Amino acid sequence: MKKLFMTICMLASAAAVFAQAPLWVKSRPVSDTKYIGIGMAQVSEGDYQKKATSAALLDIASQIGVKLESSSFLQMVDVDGESKTLFEQKVNESMAADLEGHELKDSYNDGTTYYVYFELDRKKYEKLMKDKRQRGISVGLDWYVKGRDAEADNNFAGAAQLYANGLKAIEPYLHLDLVAEYEGGELNLASALYDAYVNIFAGMSIVQNVTEVGAEAFKPSGEPLSVCLMRQGVALPNMLMKASFVSGEGELPPATKTDSDGV
Repeated sequence: MKKLFMTICMLASAAAVFAQAPLWVKSRPVSDTKYIGIGMAQVSEGDYQKKATSAALLDIASQIGVKLESSSFLQMVDVDGESKTLFEQKVNESMAADLEGHELKDSYNDGTTYYVYFELDRKKYEKLMKDKRQRGISVGLDWYVKGRDAEADNNFAGAAQLYANGLKAIEPYLHLDLVAEYEGGELNLASALYDAYVNIFAGMSIVQNVTEVGAEAFKPSGEPLSVCLMRQGVALPNMLMKASFVSGEGELPPATKTDSDGV
């Protein structure tokens, strides 16, 4: 009987706490002018405030949705439905991490669960996204031009890094039309950066100084082996190369950059 009484008291206490909770905790708000994000996390979890906030912003991002524009990179990538879903999920996560203009309207802690309530004005978000799209295009195009210049100087390692920087800069906007004005025409920036990065490694070959190296078991080879990294007949300097055994094992030098002659 005592146990039953205690259970009833606990349930009554929980009901009383819920009764005191704000209305937005009991019933999700609806708005035509604002995106609303509700997040929650268990108080017993570490960083529960941060986790609840992240959940609320992801909630907003999922409402905005990944609307693939006709000239977006994701529409051009020929992938199966599952891969495209993963792309869209990645963009949603990037969008949530990149959200600006949201406001914390309220929070509530019932001792067990922590709740947060964020709002984001729809018109304000559209303007921010327009500005950020332009900034993303500007920054991405700058990396692209620098990469082209590095590639023209046969600095392929540097060019690859510059193109990668450009892709990173536009990552949150891959679902958008990222067409930039370039050299008197239009350039789909996402596709251009991606193609330039991939093409850096096209046509590479390794030329070695000898075809065979003779050695005895358990003894180091007396004849050094050197290789030259080439791309379409041009030696590639400053490219990091690492040797490994196809089978067996032994000691090898650490990864080393090619010299000015590509060796």
